[in-house]
Amino acid sequence: MSESAKERDRRLRKVAASLLVESLGGSPGIGAAEIVTGMLALAAPPLVVGIFTSWDLDRPLVIGATVLAMAGLVVLDLTLVPRVLAAWRLFRLRRIGHGFEVERYLRFLSERRRSPRLTVELRFGERWPSTEWETVSKALGGWVPGAKARWINDSMLKIDCGEFDGTASIADDDGSVFRYFTNRRLHDGFMRVVRKVVPPLTRVRRVVGLRVEVSGETVPLDAKLD
Repeated sequence: MSESAKERDRRLRKVAASLLVESLGGSPGIGAAEIVTGMLALAAPPLVVGIFTSWDLDRPLVIGATVLAMAGLVVLDLTLVPRVLAAWRLFRLRRIGHGFEVERYLRFLSERRRSPRLTVELRFGERWPSTEWETVSKALGGWVPGAKARWINDSMLKIDCGEFDGTASIADDDGSVFRYFTNRRLHDGFMRVVRKVVPPLTRVRRVVGLRVEVSGETVPLDAKLD
């Protein structure tokens, strides 16, 4: 039975939403510390109860409760932690300010690209003297290694953050490798600019505009990664 246009649209929306959550909240391996901490936290109560109620720690009830608690936490972390992290990072995105268009940026994170290129454009409320342009450009290279600054005019600076790998992979126990699309590295690159570049510059001349451009050929959401 062929897939209807409505069903396909719904499926692709889910793929885009999953890509967004993964890019913001976690790829395989993210949340490992939370998993270990949570396992210990959930495993502790049955053991403590066992001690204070004079249970034998080798009783099946205590062992079973501990195992179930630990197993439940693993499942919970693998499904919930990425979403919690994504929600927290989305909250941080909405607090950036400086005219940053959050929804437009989220659309970029929901698109597949093998090699996305990130460009950040900063617009200032005051003009920078041309004698200070080179100083700012050099400082930026130290704040974000590899990034290149280009002045459009005396109140607009464009930062080329370069290309990022839009794919990642994870190996299964049997040795097979699963490859997937992710914009995690792209997002990390953008947040480095937000944390390292915007604060020191806006203290000198206020940043009144922050615009992101992501370029690179997009890959259909229903295409398989070769």
